[in-house]
Amino acid sequence: MKSIAAALFWCELGLSSLLATLLVQAVNKATRHGHRDGWLEGTSLNNGHLDLFYWVVTVVRLLAFLNYLYRAKRYVYRQDPHIVDEPPLDQGSQ
Repeated sequence: MKSIAAALFWCELGLSSLLATLLVQAVNKATRHGHRDGWLEGTSLNNGHLDLFYWVVTVVRLLAFLNYLYRAKRYVYRQDPHIVDEPPLDQGSQ
């Protein structure tokens, strides 16, 4: 079980790195105008717009949070008929 959890962790880490790379490439492609570099392609951090990229990341995380709230509000717990709630045994009555 421990090795399965470790494998899932590394798969999730790799997938998140891939998605982050795709986000950086999409932002650079969308913000490139003519001979001007994209927000993250500058040779210096002073020339780039790292602050605007972090706002894009903030918006993406906000959308993910709103998605979570929507799905959590619509979730309905279904009682499993195979699980029976039994009252706890009273230790003093034996």
